[in-house]
Amino acid sequence: MTRTAQARGMRQEIQALRAVAVLAVVIFHLFPSRLTGGFVGVDVFFVISGFLITSHLLREVAREGTIRLGRFWARRIRRLLPAAFTVLVFALVGTLVILPWSEWKQGLREIIASALYFENWALAADSVDYLAAENSASLVQHYWSLSVEEQFYVFWPLLIMTALLISRVLKRSGKAQKQTILWVLVFVCVSSLVTSVLWTEISSASAYFVTPTRAWEFAVGGLLAFLPSRFAEPPRTPSGTKLHLIVGWGGLAAIIYSVVKYDSSVPFPSFTALLPVIGTAAVIWAADNDSVWSATLLGRSGPVQWIGEISYSLYLWHWPLVVLYPVVAGHAIGLKGGVALFVIMLAIAWISKKLIEDPFRSRNFWSASARSYGFAITGMVAISSVAIASVSIIDSKIEEAQISQAPYGSLEELQSEVDATLGMRSWPIPDQVGGRDAQAEEWVVDNCIDVDSESARERCVYGDASSEKTMVVIGDSFATHLLQGLRGAFGDEYRILPLTLSQCPVVDVAVVRSGSSKVFEECQSHNEKNLGLIQQISPDVVIVADATVTTFNRMYGIEGSEDRSEIYREAVDHSYDDLAQAYLGRIVMIESPPNANCKPRNGFTGPRDCNDEKPPATTRALQEFKLESAEEHGFVTVDMMSWTCDEGGTCPALIGNTLTRADGGHLSSRFSARLSNIFKAEVGPKL
Repeated sequence: MTRTAQARGMRQEIQALRAVAVLAVVIFHLFPSRLTGGFVGVDVFFVISGFLITSHLLREVAREGTIRLGRFWARRIRRLLPAAFTVLVFALVGTLVILPWSEWKQGLREIIASALYFENWALAADSVDYLAAENSASLVQHYWSLSVEEQFYVFWPLLIMTALLISRVLKRSGKAQKQTILWVLVFVCVSSLVTSVLWTEISSASAYFVTPTRAWEFAVGGLLAFLPSRFAEPPRTPSGTKLHLIVGWGGLAAIIYSVVKYDSSVPFPSFTALLPVIGTAAVIWAADNDSVWSATLLGRSGPVQWIGEISYSLYLWHWPLVVLYPVVAGHAIGLKGGVALFVIMLAIAWISKKLIEDPFRSRNFWSASARSYGFAITGMVAISSVAIASVSIIDSKIEEAQISQAPYGSLEELQSEVDATLGMRSWPIPDQVGGRDAQAEEWVVDNCIDVDSESARERCVYGDASSEKTMVVIGDSFATHLLQGLRGAFGDEYRILPLTLSQCPVVDVAVVRSGSSKVFEECQSHNEKNLGLIQQISPDVVIVADATVTTFNRMYGIEGSEDRSEIYREAVDHSYDDLAQAYLGRIVMIESPPNANCKPRNGFTGPRDCNDEKPPATTRALQEFKLESAEEHGFVTVDMMSWTCDEGGTCPALIGNTLTRADGGHLSSRFSARLSNIFKAEVGPKL
């Protein structure tokens, strides 16, 4: 590339890096097992944005002595919002027309968050909210990174203006003023990186999305703007050329390594993000578009530059298509489907750039800042209003569907309704939408899931509080989700005391909590405390229930499934031994139905086509082992899979119009309540 082209701002290495970044993300989403680290493409984008925006702002400061915020933000609006709003409208229609009722509410909420550019914070909140951790991906989940970028565009010029104000207070100008800006960015970079490492250690799930853990990546790009580039070094010396070639190829190798080798087990963003971030900065700094040995050699090609040009639209459009493809095609994305879908993505991205991005950016009509701001406000309000209205309509339809639902009269009645439901070829409106609203009220309203203190034990008492008969319920959230049914069955006879702790199984294995990489040490002490409390209370019956599949998946520090399975089995026997020795009364072990996210992703036309996937042989074997071990220890056992599935093991997500699951594993509150007569008939005589 000539220096004339360089002066016009045509940075081929930037376009090449954009192409690498968007291809990494798209391929990762199409074939997640083939390119496990493709998610780092977002980090490449962040560094590029930090470099370009900081360079622009520094030039404006040098030219005018200040930053014209109104003009800057208006340009960002014209550049980004037209295509972003278009995809949001597409996602809104796709959610309401193609996706099932069960996913409307969450999808619409995320569309609102994306339209207002706080989707990253919404996802961060969900990631640490155990109730929302199993939400399916919405059509706009990828807007989290766009939200981070928009927040950067708002606060970065304000940060630089703050540095300018500090300079003026200190009466610094020229180079000294620029140094003040530099040190402010250094402070942001270091403090954000430290925050990223610490936050990832505490809660890796939320750390992935939040702006404070990502700001340092923009800052690295910003600091790069203070360094002389390869093109600012006339004349070029052989040693200088050699250094830039080494740095450039090293940076490209760092990006490629992280894309290929990183996976979900790598703590991220944390210090591990340094590799792709520094790699991107190195490629930008060392870019040499004249040398045939440059690391950006392949990036000069027409196809790569073209993908770089459409990278923004390609990023916007790819994710909704990935989510919708299985629904429309009737099968999961395979190799052929992925390749075909990729071609479709490229075509739509090119059309989007030509018909939406470019006209808004170049036409004089939109050059007035007032029109740009009016467009932004109108778009945000319109999209959010339609989404909010849709949520209200959904709520009213569900209220209509919540007819008086008496508990099932018997197990036979439930099984008959299961068979009838599996014969339906259309979808009834469910009595609940999955998620927090469908969880047990003992959990979301009473906050009686973490019953690990004296005050919680005094507060969380159900049934007949004055009864002389006591039922103690121990386990994790899979014990809590039974409380509606147990209260309906035994509440008039027993004082029911939950001694549960979220994500803490009775089976004594070391586990991590969702969103954390640390051992959940409080779980072991909670279980030990419970044994003492059971001896102290001396209840008439103890109900034991915990999650098998999620516990198995959250076991700490064990890689091989065979070793994990053996350790889990030993822990089951050991835990049941301890419980049987501590308490000689009646113990009932209840195994919940298999985990399943029934997501109509494969062209489903009715409940038979959207059912709880049968558990893998390994995890079902563990469930059966738990039941056998419990029987050997003299416990009463209940296998709820036989309640909610047909003889062939197909378990509908809806039984009639009753939603069976609040999420991938937990029973919905209404379904649990409807099981009360069955609990009484199947368990009561054995107490």
